[in-house]
Amino acid sequence: MNATMPLTHPLPALLDANDVLRQLQLRARLSEDDLRTAPAPVPTRLRSPLREATADTGTAGTLGAIATGTATATPSAEDEPPSPDGLPSPDGLPSPDGSPSPDRITAFAAPPSERPMAEVLRRRASTRTYAPDPVPVELLAAVVRAAADFDRAAWPEHEAGAGLDFLVAARHVTGLPTGIYLYAEASAEFVRLADLPQGDAAADLVLQLEFADAPATVLACGPLAASLARHGEHGHRLLLARAGAASQAAWLTALDRGLVGSIFAGFLASSLKPLVPVDGYRSTQLLAFSCGHPAERAADDG
Repeated sequence: MNATMPLTHPLPALLDANDVLRQLQLRARLSEDDLRTAPAPVPTRLRSPLREATADTGTAGTLGAIATGTATATPSAEDEPPSPDGLPSPDGLPSPDGSPSPDRITAFAAPPSERPMAEVLRRRASTRTYAPDPVPVELLAAVVRAAADFDRAAWPEHEAGAGLDFLVAARHVTGLPTGIYLYAEASAEFVRLADLPQGDAAADLVLQLEFADAPATVLACGPLAASLARHGEHGHRLLLARAGAASQAAWLTALDRGLVGSIFAGFLASSLKPLVPVDGYRSTQLLAFSCGHPAERAADDG
């Protein structure tokens, strides 16, 4: 019976791997109009939990609730008690003394240098060991901002609610207590999500141990479910391309500000998932960039 059954596979029996790749390439040539309208916006059930969390309150408690599926409705601004001077708190959260919440730290990006791009490109080399000097939060903000701005400018996905999110693992950053943060692009804030494992536990985050002690690591995360809904089987590939381009923008910005770094695969999913709401489907880690001051700087200072 099996010998007489007709072939039901969607691809012709004689179609080889090169033909498959060619067909995928042809189908991937979507115009900008196609990307904007096919389909938009992303259904709520497919949106990144990271993006939903910052849209609510941006607090670590809400993010943790979303990660465990126990999130509840967020009180409106009218329900919040006023600050002592009668004005809302700077971050929209109750603040007894009127000071910003410790869970949200605003950092303005350091301005660019006057180095020509050709010089910056000549200095681009993968560096995985760093000086012990902490990275100023203004430099880190410039690095993350460059990645976020590039992705927004290059891809229309943000208009459909499918933008990239950027997590920051701050280990030695001046002005930013050690922890894992989500960069809130609209408000230029680092929103604290979780503690960053220290000591031996830090090594469990990475496959390459040299990245465990990086002063700062930027993790590019993307909405896999939303991208698959918009682009079919090309969704994951397009997310990887976007993450790669954003990470390159972060790298060039770091070099321009006097830092060095390296692009790498990122944190191990099994170690990252218990810390932040990155479930691997609605939000998945794509790529990472670690940075710090060059190690030879410490030798020169000594």
